[in-house]
Amino acid sequence: MMASKILGESKHNMKLLVINFEMDELSAVLSWQAEVVYNLAINCDRVVVLTEKMGQVSIPHNVSIVQLSSIIKKSANKIEKIVSLNTYVYNLIKTLDIDVCFIHMAHEWAYRLYPAFKAANIPVLLWYAHGSVTKKLKIAHKCVDRVVTSTPEGFRIPSSKVHVIGQGINTKEFPTLVYKSHMYNMIYVGRISKRKNIELLVDVVQEIKELAPELPIRLKLIGPSLTLDDLSYDHDVRIKVWKAGLQDRIDFIGYVPQKFLCRYYEDAFVHINVSRTGSMDKSVLESLAMGCPVLTSNEAFFDLLKNFPEMLLREENPTKIANQVLEVLNKQDQYKRDELQMLIQGHHDIGSFTSKLMLNLHELLGYD
Repeated sequence: MMASKILGESKHNMKLLVINFEMDELSAVLSWQAEVVYNLAINCDRVVVLTEKMGQVSIPHNVSIVQLSSIIKKSANKIEKIVSLNTYVYNLIKTLDIDVCFIHMAHEWAYRLYPAFKAANIPVLLWYAHGSVTKKLKIAHKCVDRVVTSTPEGFRIPSSKVHVIGQGINTKEFPTLVYKSHMYNMIYVGRISKRKNIELLVDVVQEIKELAPELPIRLKLIGPSLTLDDLSYDHDVRIKVWKAGLQDRIDFIGYVPQKFLCRYYEDAFVHINVSRTGSMDKSVLESLAMGCPVLTSNEAFFDLLKNFPEMLLREENPTKIANQVLEVLNKQDQYKRDELQMLIQGHHDIGSFTSKLMLNLHELLGYD
C-alpha cells in the first residue's frame, strides 16, 4: 500500500501511539487500518501501534508494532491483566516520549487503558463510525478527549467532543472506470452478515427476474463470513437462493483481497447495499471512487447522494428496489464517471482523511 505526504514538513515531530483491531494488508474487512497507520507515519516522527491482531504488513522505518496479547501473561487474572497492560502502556508512553494516542475504532481500549493515559497525561483521539450506541461506547466517550467520525450518523452520542471528518478511501486502488456497455452484473461487497440484510437482495433478484426475465442480470455477493453467526446466516441465505430457483442468478464469490476488488467494480453496472449499520460502508465509497453507480439504503449516504435520488433506497420493498435497479441499468450510459468520483476526492479519500486526522491530533496538543 502506498502512502503520500499530507501536511508537508511539520515543525512538530509528533510521536503517536495508535491502538487498533488489526494490522494486516490482507484482512477480510480491516485492511484499511494498516493503510491509515502508513499515512499517519508519513506525517509523524514516530508511530507505535498496539494491535489486537497482526498479519501481513509493510512496516515503515518509523513504525513499530506490538501485539496486545504478547503483553499479558496467559495465567493472569482479570485484575492482573488490567494492571500489567496499564503499567506497560504507561512505561511505553514515558520511555518513548509519546505525545498523543489515536484509537482507531477499538473503543474499548479507551477505558481499559484510561489509567495509563491519565497518569501519563496524554490526550486521546477516538475514531468511531457505526450507528449503534452501546454502554461500552458511552464509557469510552467519557474517557477520551475527542471523537472523530465519518458522518453525523456515525456517532450518535450528542457531544461537543465529536468532529465529522469523512472516510478514507485509497483512490489509487480504485481508479476511475472506463465505461463498458451492456453490463448486467450487480455486486454487493461486504461481510455476509445478518446486519447487512443479504436476504433482501435475494428478494430483489427474484423481483427482477419476474419484472424483466429477458435481462441476464446477476448478483455477485463478495465478502467473507467471519463469525459462527455469519456462517449460519450464509447457510440460510444459500438455502433461500436455491428454494427460489435463483442459483443461476446469484453467485457467492466469498472473500476477495481489497486490491483485487476493482476487477468486480469494473464489470458491474451497480453496487447495491442495503445494510443496517447506520454508518458509511466503505464499499459504497470504493464503488463511487471508481465511478460505479450505487444503490444504498444507508442514511449516512443520503446527503452525499442528494443529487442522485435514484440511488437512494428509502424503503425495504423488493419490488421498488428492483425497479430502481432497472432504472439505474437503463441510465448506465448516462452517468459521468468523474462526477461520481468527485464525490470522494477531497471528501472521503485517504489523503484528506489523514490530513483531518492530523489536524485533530495537532489541536489536541495545542499546536498552531
